[in-house]
Amino acid sequence: MDPLGGVGFVCGVLGVMDLCGKYGQILMTKYETYSHVDSALAEVLLKTKNHWQIIEVEMEILRSLSHRLDEKLQLHLAQMFKMLQGKLQEIVSTLDTVIGDKKQAKAVNLDQVSKKKGSINKIRFASHAKGTIDKILRDMDHWHGMLQPYWFLLSRLQDPAVDRQLSTYARSGSKQVWRLQELRNAIHGVGKREEGIFITESEWIENRSPILYTGGEIAQDAETQAHLYIELLEPHPCTTVNLALQNARDLGRILSVVDPRLFCILACRGVIKFPGSSGKRESFQLVFQIPEALHSPRSLREILLHDQKYPLDELLNFAKQLARAVMFVHTTNFVHKNLRPETIIAFQDSATSSSSTRTIGVPFLVGFQNVRPAAGVTYLCEDGEWQKNLYRHPTRQGTLPENTYQMQHDIYSLGVCLLELGIWQSFIIPAEFSESCGPNPNLNIQRYLKLPPPKQARTIKQEFLDMATKRLPSLMGPRYTRIVTMCLGCLDPGSNDFGHEREFLDVDGILVGVRYIEKVILQLEEIIV
Repeated sequence: MDPLGGVGFVCGVLGVMDLCGKYGQILMTKYETYSHVDSALAEVLLKTKNHWQIIEVEMEILRSLSHRLDEKLQLHLAQMFKMLQGKLQEIVSTLDTVIGDKKQAKAVNLDQVSKKKGSINKIRFASHAKGTIDKILRDMDHWHGMLQPYWFLLSRLQDPAVDRQLSTYARSGSKQVWRLQELRNAIHGVGKREEGIFITESEWIENRSPILYTGGEIAQDAETQAHLYIELLEPHPCTTVNLALQNARDLGRILSVVDPRLFCILACRGVIKFPGSSGKRESFQLVFQIPEALHSPRSLREILLHDQKYPLDELLNFAKQLARAVMFVHTTNFVHKNLRPETIIAFQDSATSSSSTRTIGVPFLVGFQNVRPAAGVTYLCEDGEWQKNLYRHPTRQGTLPENTYQMQHDIYSLGVCLLELGIWQSFIIPAEFSESCGPNPNLNIQRYLKLPPPKQARTIKQEFLDMATKRLPSLMGPRYTRIVTMCLGCLDPGSNDFGHEREFLDVDGILVGVRYIEKVILQLEEIIV
């Protein structure tokens, strides 16, 4: 029976959030009332209380800002919180089924419960309730993970009301409130004089060694023995010295506040500056901290070349995490411009897998050499290397690309990577495997590389689409196939699943993020093996 009694149709995000809030308060009351019934139930009720308190803070902030959010974002949040409402109702119903009439709850113990239920063994009865609620809590964890891309989109909202609300709830102890506040502070600090992110190498970095097929190195902090990842950041030749310095500082400062496990992006520990000499430009190195328990980094390129195909559930989890990394680059107000298997590093995780079992690993997006602010200066010139062009949208290929860079170009690159992951064949065969570096013969694109750049790019893109529609369904399923083809066609005019570019011309860049969450992240999350 619905404890709220006779609640009719509620329209809009505020109504759904109000319902979630009411069910949350019911759960808090039940925790206080029922926690004495059994120690196992008390434990799971405490977990429920903790889950709700974390979610409640984020919900209240989103609720207070809802009138400032675009209607499409409001609609998505309403759908998300409708899902949460169902899970909260399920917990309440489960407790009422186990315990009975809440008017008698203060006098209830498991002996009375077992008598009431007849022959049901009280231990099995409590265990059943605990197991049911534990499953719902796992579902709530998953739901909360799905909410995070929407939550961090607030980092892009150019509205001081967001900062006021975050300050109001700063004392709640919520990690996500603190993280969003730090991220907004870092983004809004762009252009300010702040040298704290720059560090000197001296002798504290040791044991450098390259990671195969990447431009990065693994290293160690000589004092703490913490593991580091280091990569070169070379300014674009057309960039002024001052702008190069500002971009390096801003990128380092923003990446220093990311949550590595959530963002699938390593946290930046600092930027090393190397002065120019002998006609060479000033350059930088980004130093990233590798989280504890992560080890044995390898590029996705190396994994595709050397490893047998991993189980489907591992491939899907890898794809989901990679898709999140692209989203979080966007929430930091940057575009990556360099997404390919050489800039995806996978770590083994000793916290979740045994040392004797190798998995595909936990992916992290690196390769920030070409990153720039989403609204920053874009240069209509590229390197023209075919190996990199494979992962670039046709309008961004060649030495003179047609269009300025935007998030959809990163989405296209993601589509190519997801295609490569799904069919489990490296699109590039390095020189060590043949006479020279070239495309995989199974790609059937060697002949296209001789075509003029515009025709070459569009022909190869069509080859990718054909490969996705013909080969992916039997390997990864129809849903995964649709996501890949949507990514590859996200900038196509006319009918495509992603939508027309003119739909995403809002000032804050929120709408393209909302559509990406809807069409890529949530669609991937719905694939369960």
